[in-house]
Amino acid sequence: FSKSRNYAIYLGEFLEKFPADMLRYSIAINYPENRDTDFSWTDFQNRTNGELADTLGNFVKRAIDFTNSKFDGIVPAECANEDWQAFVSDWGDGLRKYAEALEGFHIRDAATEAMKLARIANGFLTENEPWKTYKTDREKSAKTMAVSLNMCYTLAVVFYPIIPETAQKIFDMLGVDKRLDQKVAPEESLFLELERPHLKKGHKLSGKSEILFKKIEDKDLEPEMKKIDAMLLAAEEKEKAAAEPEPDLPIKPTITIDDFEKIDLRVGTVLEAEHVPKADKLLKLKVKLGKEDRQILAGIALSYKPQDLIGKNVVIVANLAPRKLRGFESQGMVIAVEGTDGKLFVVSPEGDGINGKPVK
Repeated sequence: FSKSRNYAIYLGEFLEKFPADMLRYSIAINYPENRDTDFSWTDFQNRTNGELADTLGNFVKRAIDFTNSKFDGIVPAECANEDWQAFVSDWGDGLRKYAEALEGFHIRDAATEAMKLARIANGFLTENEPWKTYKTDREKSAKTMAVSLNMCYTLAVVFYPIIPETAQKIFDMLGVDKRLDQKVAPEESLFLELERPHLKKGHKLSGKSEILFKKIEDKDLEPEMKKIDAMLLAAEEKEKAAAEPEPDLPIKPTITIDDFEKIDLRVGTVLEAEHVPKADKLLKLKVKLGKEDRQILAGIALSYKPQDLIGKNVVIVANLAPRKLRGFESQGMVIAVEGTDGKLFVVSPEGDGINGKPVK
Protein backbone atom coordinates (compact mmCIF):
# COMPACT_ATOMS: atom_id res chain seq x y z
CA PHE A 1 0.00 0.00 0.00
CA SER A 2 1.29 3.45 -0.85
CA LYS A 3 -0.78 6.61 -0.79
CA SER A 4 1.97 8.65 -2.41
CA ARG A 5 2.46 6.13 -5.24
CA ASN A 6 -1.32 5.62 -5.63
CA TYR A 7 -1.47 1.84 -5.41
CA ALA A 8 -3.46 -0.26 -2.96
CA ILE A 9 -5.83 -3.17 -2.55
CA TYR A 10 -9.31 -1.67 -2.37
CA LEU A 11 -11.68 -3.05 0.24
CA GLY A 12 -14.79 -3.13 -1.93
CA GLU A 13 -13.07 -5.17 -4.63
CA PHE A 14 -11.52 -7.48 -2.02
CA LEU A 15 -14.85 -8.27 -0.35
CA GLU A 16 -16.45 -9.11 -3.69
CA LYS A 17 -14.06 -12.06 -3.94
CA PHE A 18 -13.08 -13.10 -0.40
CA PRO A 19 -14.99 -13.31 2.92
CA ALA A 20 -14.35 -10.49 5.36
CA ASP A 21 -13.12 -12.87 8.09
CA MET A 22 -10.17 -13.93 5.93
CA LEU A 23 -9.04 -10.31 5.77
CA ARG A 24 -9.77 -9.71 9.46
CA TYR A 25 -7.53 -12.62 10.42
CA SER A 26 -4.75 -11.59 8.05
CA ILE A 27 -4.77 -8.06 9.48
CA ALA A 28 -4.91 -9.28 13.09
CA ILE A 29 -2.08 -11.83 12.75
CA ASN A 30 0.13 -9.16 11.13
CA TYR A 31 -1.17 -6.30 13.28
CA PRO A 32 1.46 -3.53 13.55
CA GLU A 33 1.98 -2.27 17.09
CA ASN A 34 5.29 -0.41 16.83
CA ARG A 35 5.97 -0.29 13.09
CA ASP A 36 4.34 -0.47 9.69
CA THR A 37 3.47 -3.86 8.26
CA ASP A 38 3.06 -5.21 4.75
CA PHE A 39 0.13 -7.10 3.23
CA SER A 40 1.05 -9.69 0.64
CA TRP A 41 -1.25 -11.95 -1.33
CA THR A 42 1.12 -14.87 -0.76
CA ASP A 43 1.00 -14.48 3.03
CA PHE A 44 -2.78 -14.06 2.85
CA GLN A 45 -3.10 -17.30 0.86
CA ASN A 46 -0.72 -19.26 3.11
CA ARG A 47 -2.42 -18.18 6.33
CA THR A 48 -5.92 -18.75 4.98
CA ASN A 49 -5.09 -22.23 3.71
CA GLY A 50 -2.68 -23.41 6.38
CA GLU A 51 -4.19 -21.81 9.48
CA LEU A 52 -7.85 -20.96 8.94
CA ALA A 53 -8.75 -23.87 6.64
CA ASP A 54 -6.36 -26.70 7.59
CA THR A 55 -6.18 -25.99 11.32
CA LEU A 56 -9.27 -24.23 12.70
CA GLY A 57 -11.75 -25.18 9.99
CA ASN A 58 -10.52 -28.76 9.73
CA PHE A 59 -10.79 -29.37 13.48
CA VAL A 60 -14.28 -27.93 13.86
CA LYS A 61 -15.69 -29.80 10.86
CA ARG A 62 -14.14 -33.13 11.88
CA ALA A 63 -15.43 -32.84 15.44
CA ILE A 64 -18.97 -31.90 14.42
CA ASP A 65 -19.21 -34.33 11.50
CA PHE A 66 -18.04 -37.28 13.62
CA THR A 67 -20.49 -36.41 16.40
CA ASN A 68 -23.36 -36.10 13.93
CA SER A 69 -22.42 -39.40 12.31
CA LYS A 70 -21.59 -41.62 15.30
CA PHE A 71 -23.33 -40.04 18.29
CA ASP A 72 -26.56 -38.79 16.65
CA GLY A 73 -25.43 -35.17 16.96
CA ILE A 74 -25.44 -35.30 20.77
CA VAL A 75 -22.59 -34.49 23.17
CA PRO A 76 -21.88 -38.09 24.22
CA ALA A 77 -20.16 -37.59 27.60
CA GLU A 78 -19.56 -35.09 30.37
CA CYS A 79 -16.56 -32.78 30.12
CA ALA A 80 -15.48 -31.55 33.55
CA ASN A 81 -12.93 -28.84 34.35
CA GLU A 82 -10.28 -31.42 35.14
CA ASP A 83 -10.68 -32.95 31.68
CA TRP A 84 -9.05 -29.89 30.13
CA GLN A 85 -5.82 -30.69 31.95
CA ALA A 86 -6.15 -34.48 31.88
CA PHE A 87 -6.82 -34.67 28.15
CA VAL A 88 -5.19 -31.58 26.69
CA SER A 89 -1.72 -30.39 27.68
CA ASP A 90 -0.99 -26.64 27.49
CA TRP A 91 -4.69 -25.81 26.97
CA GLY A 92 -5.14 -23.82 30.18
CA ASP A 93 -1.81 -22.02 29.76
CA GLY A 94 -2.71 -21.12 26.18
CA LEU A 95 -6.09 -19.75 27.24
CA ARG A 96 -4.44 -17.59 29.90
CA LYS A 97 -1.91 -16.17 27.43
CA TYR A 98 -4.68 -15.42 24.93
CA ALA A 99 -6.87 -13.66 27.51
CA GLU A 100 -3.96 -11.56 28.80
CA ALA A 101 -2.98 -10.53 25.26
CA LEU A 102 -6.52 -9.57 24.28
CA GLU A 103 -7.26 -7.70 27.50
CA GLY A 104 -3.98 -5.82 26.99
CA PHE A 105 -5.03 -4.90 23.41
CA HIS A 106 -2.10 -6.84 21.92
CA ILE A 107 -4.07 -7.92 18.86
CA ARG A 108 -1.32 -9.76 17.01
CA ASP A 109 -0.33 -11.74 20.12
CA ALA A 110 -3.98 -12.61 20.78
CA ALA A 111 -4.45 -13.86 17.21
CA THR A 112 -1.24 -15.89 17.47
CA GLU A 113 -2.31 -17.51 20.76
CA ALA A 114 -5.78 -18.20 19.34
CA MET A 115 -4.30 -20.13 16.43
CA LYS A 116 -1.99 -22.01 18.81
CA LEU A 117 -5.10 -23.16 20.66
CA ALA A 118 -6.64 -24.32 17.38
CA ARG A 119 -3.48 -26.33 16.67
CA ILE A 120 -3.65 -27.90 20.15
CA ALA A 121 -7.29 -28.85 19.53
CA ASN A 122 -6.58 -30.25 16.08
CA GLY A 123 -3.64 -32.23 17.42
CA PHE A 124 -5.71 -33.58 20.32
CA LEU A 125 -8.37 -34.94 17.97
CA THR A 126 -5.80 -36.47 15.62
CA GLU A 127 -3.77 -38.11 18.39
CA ASN A 128 -6.77 -39.63 20.19
CA GLU A 129 -8.31 -41.06 16.98
CA PRO A 130 -11.93 -41.35 18.18
CA TRP A 131 -12.86 -43.00 14.86
CA LYS A 132 -10.66 -45.93 15.94
CA THR A 133 -11.53 -46.02 19.65
CA TYR A 134 -15.21 -45.89 18.68
CA LYS A 135 -14.80 -49.54 17.67
CA THR A 136 -12.62 -50.63 20.61
CA ASP A 137 -13.38 -48.27 23.52
CA ARG A 138 -16.68 -46.45 23.01
CA GLU A 139 -16.40 -44.62 26.34
CA LYS A 140 -12.99 -43.14 25.44
CA SER A 141 -14.26 -42.13 22.02
CA ALA A 142 -17.23 -40.41 23.63
CA LYS A 143 -15.01 -38.57 26.12
CA THR A 144 -12.68 -37.47 23.30
CA MET A 145 -15.63 -36.02 21.40
CA ALA A 146 -17.08 -34.31 24.49
CA VAL A 147 -13.75 -32.57 25.05
CA SER A 148 -13.42 -31.76 21.33
CA LEU A 149 -16.89 -30.22 21.11
CA ASN A 150 -16.22 -28.08 24.17
CA MET A 151 -12.97 -27.01 22.53
CA CYS A 152 -15.02 -25.98 19.48
CA TYR A 153 -17.21 -23.90 21.80
CA THR A 154 -14.19 -22.28 23.44
CA LEU A 155 -12.50 -21.60 20.09
CA ALA A 156 -15.66 -19.83 18.91
CA VAL A 157 -15.42 -17.47 21.91
CA VAL A 158 -11.65 -17.09 21.44
CA PHE A 159 -11.90 -16.22 17.75
CA TYR A 160 -15.00 -14.03 18.03
CA PRO A 161 -13.05 -10.73 18.43
CA ILE A 162 -10.95 -11.65 15.38
CA ILE A 163 -13.28 -13.47 12.96
CA PRO A 164 -16.80 -12.85 14.34
CA GLU A 165 -18.80 -14.25 11.42
CA THR A 166 -16.94 -17.58 11.51
CA ALA A 167 -17.18 -17.77 15.30
CA GLN A 168 -20.95 -17.35 15.12
CA LYS A 169 -21.14 -20.12 12.49
CA ILE A 170 -19.37 -22.47 14.92
CA PHE A 171 -21.86 -21.56 17.66
CA ASP A 172 -24.74 -22.19 15.26
CA MET A 173 -23.38 -25.62 14.26
CA LEU A 174 -22.96 -26.49 17.94
CA GLY A 175 -26.63 -25.73 18.50
CA VAL A 176 -25.99 -22.89 20.96
CA ASP A 177 -28.98 -20.57 20.73
CA LYS A 178 -27.31 -17.62 22.47
CA ARG A 179 -25.44 -15.18 20.25
CA LEU A 180 -21.73 -14.77 20.85
CA ASP A 181 -21.96 -11.02 21.34
CA GLN A 182 -24.21 -11.73 24.34
CA LYS A 183 -22.06 -14.50 25.76
CA VAL A 184 -19.43 -12.68 27.81
CA ALA A 185 -20.60 -9.82 30.03
CA PRO A 186 -18.27 -6.79 30.01
CA GLU A 187 -17.61 -7.06 33.75
CA GLU A 188 -16.66 -10.76 33.60
CA SER A 189 -13.15 -12.13 33.16
CA LEU A 190 -12.67 -13.56 29.70
CA PHE A 191 -10.31 -16.21 31.07
CA LEU A 192 -12.90 -17.41 33.60
CA GLU A 193 -15.40 -17.74 30.76
CA LEU A 194 -12.94 -19.74 28.68
CA GLU A 195 -11.44 -22.09 31.28
CA ARG A 196 -14.60 -24.09 32.00
CA PRO A 197 -16.45 -26.44 29.62
CA HIS A 198 -19.97 -25.36 28.65
CA LEU A 199 -21.55 -28.16 26.60
CA LYS A 200 -23.11 -30.77 28.88
CA LYS A 201 -23.74 -34.43 28.13
CA GLY A 202 -26.89 -34.76 26.07
CA HIS A 203 -26.65 -31.32 24.46
CA LYS A 204 -28.02 -31.51 20.92
CA LEU A 205 -26.03 -30.04 18.06
CA SER A 206 -27.85 -28.27 15.25
CA GLY A 207 -27.16 -31.08 12.78
CA LYS A 208 -25.61 -28.57 10.38
CA SER A 209 -22.05 -28.74 9.15
CA GLU A 210 -20.19 -26.58 6.68
CA ILE A 211 -16.69 -25.88 5.46
CA LEU A 212 -15.68 -22.72 7.31
CA PHE A 213 -12.97 -21.62 4.87
CA LYS A 214 -12.55 -22.41 1.20
CA LYS A 215 -8.91 -22.73 0.25
CA ILE A 216 -7.44 -20.06 -2.02
CA GLU A 217 -5.95 -21.45 -5.23
CA ASP A 218 -3.13 -19.79 -7.16
CA LYS A 219 -5.54 -19.06 -10.00
CA ASP A 220 -7.72 -17.07 -7.59
CA LEU A 221 -4.84 -14.68 -6.95
CA GLU A 222 -3.57 -14.28 -10.52
CA PRO A 223 -5.97 -11.37 -11.33
CA GLU A 224 -5.04 -9.65 -8.05
CA MET A 225 -1.32 -9.99 -8.73
CA LYS A 226 -1.83 -8.51 -12.19
CA LYS A 227 -3.71 -5.54 -10.70
CA ILE A 228 -0.83 -4.82 -8.31
CA ASP A 229 1.73 -5.18 -11.12
CA ALA A 230 -0.25 -2.72 -13.25
CA MET A 231 -0.48 -0.23 -10.37
CA LEU A 232 3.25 -0.52 -9.66
CA LEU A 233 4.08 0.00 -13.33
CA ALA A 234 1.84 3.08 -13.48
CA ALA A 235 3.47 4.46 -10.31
CA GLU A 236 6.96 3.87 -11.69
CA GLU A 237 6.08 5.56 -14.98
CA LYS A 238 4.62 8.53 -13.11
CA GLU A 239 7.75 8.83 -10.96
CA LYS A 240 9.96 8.57 -14.03
CA ALA A 241 7.99 11.29 -15.79
CA ALA A 242 8.16 13.51 -12.70
CA ALA A 243 11.93 13.06 -12.53
CA GLU A 244 12.41 14.26 -16.10
CA PRO A 245 12.82 18.05 -16.30
CA GLU A 246 9.90 19.83 -17.91
CA PRO A 247 10.70 21.73 -21.08
CA ASP A 248 10.95 25.48 -20.67
CA LEU A 249 7.79 27.32 -21.60
CA PRO A 250 8.25 29.43 -24.73
CA ILE A 251 8.95 33.11 -24.13
CA LYS A 252 6.03 35.31 -25.07
CA PRO A 253 6.39 37.87 -27.88
CA THR A 254 8.73 40.78 -27.18
CA ILE A 255 7.21 43.94 -25.72
CA THR A 256 8.70 47.42 -25.39
CA ILE A 257 9.59 49.14 -22.15
CA ASP A 258 6.62 51.39 -22.74
CA ASP A 259 4.35 48.32 -22.78
CA PHE A 260 5.83 47.05 -19.53
CA GLU A 261 5.52 50.41 -17.79
CA LYS A 262 1.78 50.26 -18.37
CA ILE A 263 1.59 47.36 -15.85
CA ASP A 264 1.43 48.66 -12.27
CA LEU A 265 2.76 45.95 -9.94
CA ARG A 266 2.37 46.83 -6.27
CA VAL A 267 2.98 45.20 -2.89
CA GLY A 268 -0.19 44.57 -0.90
CA THR A 269 -0.78 42.94 2.48
CA VAL A 270 -3.57 40.40 3.02
CA LEU A 271 -5.93 41.52 5.81
CA GLU A 272 -8.67 38.91 5.39
CA ALA A 273 -9.13 35.69 3.41
CA GLU A 274 -12.05 33.31 2.97
CA HIS A 275 -13.34 30.64 0.61
CA VAL A 276 -15.73 31.60 -2.17
CA PRO A 277 -18.95 29.52 -1.99
CA LYS A 278 -19.22 26.79 -4.66
CA ALA A 279 -15.77 27.63 -6.04
CA ASP A 280 -13.12 25.12 -4.96
CA LYS A 281 -10.17 27.08 -6.35
CA LEU A 282 -11.07 30.65 -5.37
CA LEU A 283 -10.24 32.66 -2.27
CA LYS A 284 -11.67 36.11 -1.62
CA LEU A 285 -8.97 38.39 -0.22
CA LYS A 286 -9.11 41.80 1.42
CA VAL A 287 -5.78 43.41 0.57
CA LYS A 288 -4.36 46.61 2.03
CA LEU A 289 -2.77 48.61 -0.79
CA GLY A 290 -1.32 51.81 0.60
CA LYS A 291 -4.20 53.89 1.93
CA GLU A 292 -6.95 51.80 0.31
CA ASP A 293 -8.29 48.28 0.77
CA ARG A 294 -9.12 46.11 -2.21
CA GLN A 295 -11.15 42.98 -2.77
CA ILE A 296 -9.28 40.50 -4.95
CA LEU A 297 -10.31 36.98 -5.97
CA ALA A 298 -7.36 34.61 -6.41
CA GLY A 299 -7.33 31.02 -7.69
CA ILE A 300 -5.04 29.75 -4.93
CA ALA A 301 -7.48 27.88 -2.65
CA LEU A 302 -5.95 24.47 -3.43
CA SER A 303 -2.52 25.70 -2.37
CA TYR A 304 -3.23 27.93 0.62
CA LYS A 305 -5.52 27.85 3.63
CA PRO A 306 -7.20 31.25 4.21
CA GLN A 307 -5.65 31.65 7.67
CA ASP A 308 -2.14 31.09 6.26
CA LEU A 309 -2.41 34.20 4.08
CA ILE A 310 -3.35 36.70 6.79
CA GLY A 311 -0.54 39.27 7.16
CA LYS A 312 1.30 37.97 4.09
CA ASN A 313 2.72 40.41 1.53
CA VAL A 314 1.66 39.72 -2.06
CA VAL A 315 2.39 41.29 -5.43
CA ILE A 316 -0.71 42.40 -7.30
CA VAL A 317 -1.48 43.90 -10.68
CA ALA A 318 -2.95 47.12 -9.32
CA ASN A 319 -4.23 48.66 -12.56
CA LEU A 320 -6.00 45.59 -13.97
CA ALA A 321 -9.57 46.38 -14.98
CA PRO A 322 -12.05 45.05 -12.38
CA ARG A 323 -14.14 42.01 -13.31
CA LYS A 324 -16.77 39.86 -11.64
CA LEU A 325 -16.09 36.27 -10.59
CA ARG A 326 -18.80 34.16 -8.94
CA GLY A 327 -20.79 37.30 -8.20
CA PHE A 328 -17.88 39.15 -6.54
CA GLU A 329 -15.85 41.99 -8.04
CA SER A 330 -12.12 41.38 -8.22
CA GLN A 331 -10.07 44.58 -8.13
CA GLY A 332 -6.70 43.27 -9.21
CA MET A 333 -4.69 40.07 -9.63
CA VAL A 334 -2.33 38.26 -7.25
CA ILE A 335 0.94 37.16 -8.88
CA ALA A 336 1.89 33.49 -8.29
CA VAL A 337 4.11 30.83 -9.83
CA GLU A 338 3.12 27.19 -10.42
CA GLY A 339 5.39 24.35 -9.24
CA THR A 340 5.86 20.97 -10.93
CA ASP A 341 3.11 19.36 -8.86
CA GLY A 342 0.60 22.08 -9.75
CA LYS A 343 0.90 23.87 -6.41
CA LEU A 344 0.87 27.67 -6.60
CA PHE A 345 3.31 29.90 -4.73
CA VAL A 346 2.43 33.58 -4.33
CA VAL A 347 5.21 36.09 -4.85
CA SER A 348 5.74 37.47 -1.35
CA PRO A 349 8.29 40.30 -0.92
CA GLU A 350 9.83 40.79 2.52
CA GLY A 351 10.78 44.06 4.17
CA ASP A 352 9.49 46.94 6.26
CA GLY A 353 7.50 49.83 4.83
CA ILE A 354 6.93 48.23 1.42
CA ASN A 355 3.14 48.08 1.47
CA GLY A 356 1.70 49.98 -1.49
CA LYS A 357 5.12 50.40 -3.09
CA PRO A 358 5.60 49.58 -6.79
CA VAL A 359 7.64 46.57 -7.88
CA LYS A 360 10.61 47.70 -9.97
